[in-house]
Amino acid sequence: ASLATGSGTSVRCTPIEYVYRDGMMYLFTEGGMKFANLYRNRHVSLSVYDPFTGLSDLAGMQLTGTADWYGPGDAEYEQALAVRHLTLEQVEKMPVVLHALVITDGKGHHGSITGGTMKRKRGGSHEMGRGVTNQTDGRR
Repeated sequence: ASLATGSGTSVRCTPIEYVYRDGMMYLFTEGGMKFANLYRNRHVSLSVYDPFTGLSDLAGMQLTGTADWYGPGDAEYEQALAVRHLTLEQVEKMPVVLHALVITDGKGHHGSITGGTMKRKRGGSHEMGRGVTNQTDGRR
């Protein structure tokens, strides 16, 4: 996936691993320019896509939502670790502090990240990334 953040004239797009569970996207990141943007503007866009193998198998989607970030000691951080099947001991061994990003629709609703475009993939249904499943009916 790619996570896009922006504030004023600053725009950042970062490749990032994620897990989708119960209408929320869970991501871990060490910070950087995306956090400067998130501090000023919590609205984000994610692009989820399969590797390009040919024009007949294009598949991807845009998701928009609002990001909240958590650090070690926050209950939400512990929840994000569990969703990613990580332990606090594992992430504490890393050379950087990882923060959890949890992306929702911005209203506290579970299961309602706003989806955008899903391009048709032959075969009807298609599993995107890790756990985002979409049904397509041939319409864009």
